[in-house]
Amino acid sequence: MEDRLRRHIKILEQMEMISRWIVGMDAGVGRKERAIKRHMRSVFVAKYMHYKKLAKLNIEGKLCRDIKALKSHEYYERKSSRMIECVFKGFKMYGEILELEGIFKKYMHVHECDKYEDFIGRIHELEIKEAGMCGLMYLDELQRYILKVMKARYYRRFKRIRKKCKLNVLNECCIEDFIKRLDERIYEKEGSELYSRVYCVGCSKEVCTNVFRYHVNGSKHMSRAQTTVLYCSRPIVSIKDELKKMLLEVSKELNYIITFAAVKKEKHKKREVPRWLYKKKDLDVEFECEVCGYVCHGWQDFDLHFESECHLKGMKRYGVGLYSKLYWGITRVDTLMRMKARVASEEQKEALEYQEEFEDCEGNVFDKRTYEDLKRNGLV
Repeated sequence: MEDRLRRHIKILEQMEMISRWIVGMDAGVGRKERAIKRHMRSVFVAKYMHYKKLAKLNIEGKLCRDIKALKSHEYYERKSSRMIECVFKGFKMYGEILELEGIFKKYMHVHECDKYEDFIGRIHELEIKEAGMCGLMYLDELQRYILKVMKARYYRRFKRIRKKCKLNVLNECCIEDFIKRLDERIYEKEGSELYSRVYCVGCSKEVCTNVFRYHVNGSKHMSRAQTTVLYCSRPIVSIKDELKKMLLEVSKELNYIITFAAVKKEKHKKREVPRWLYKKKDLDVEFECEVCGYVCHGWQDFDLHFESECHLKGMKRYGVGLYSKLYWGITRVDTLMRMKARVASEEQKEALEYQEEFEDCEGNVFDKRTYEDLKRNGLV
């Protein structure tokens, strides 16, 4: 009885200390400080609810272990600060709105939207053009970012979702373990269908599972040091359902994106720019690229986009694997296809010229191009 009373007094002391911390906490100045304070408050509330459950168990006589004391306020502040810096590294808004422009541009060839505002408005539908590994990578990166935001802003919701949902879209393992899973058919025992394709990290290539063993023994794969693969062991329908639940939790931040974009657009219109600069840089002219869907005002930004990852991915969709300066400035699909056919015919013609051989009077053998150059200069 004395132990139970001692435990209960200790629990009440911890709850009182947490209450003082929550009441004495200010809102913070600046986005980063506000994010840190918000996370600390969420952690303190979660700990308060935890001690409340312990108090109930102790009254019922079901608690037998000792109560751990709280750490100092500075400890939780440092921990929250490190977590916020880690989660929002490279992001300016610290979770106040969802910064999805990077994901939108990186996977523009996967989702069904060409404009960022349309992408945000239809993000709950999660429509993807291909159900391959690239589509799963898009869902995986989107889910990871949303979980980061939830961990920083809605700590208790994050803990609740972590218990209910399987948080990984793609699983990573070494090649030996994956082949073992294929041989022993472990995925059938787990009650889920193994995804039909696997992504080899070393080769940056998507491979069918039924030919994966042949790919591993190939010379190209053996020359690379990476020995890990990415695979999905869940149906894409269940992945989308879980992701939709997470998006509902951050619906307020999603709505802020549209408002923020509208305000930013209005500010851009009101910004005073000299007329001569508008004319010089063509800021009043809209440039559009049919190959990748990029749209901007001003020729400088438009020129820079030809070397961007977005444009290179757009060219790969039309079969142009290797980028060349010959494709610089091409914005129409029909022009790109004509240039592609022209480059292919010139390469074929060049290959035929090197195959044909000629012999001079002294018995020296040259290819056609070299022989014609020597003959033109009177050397043979």
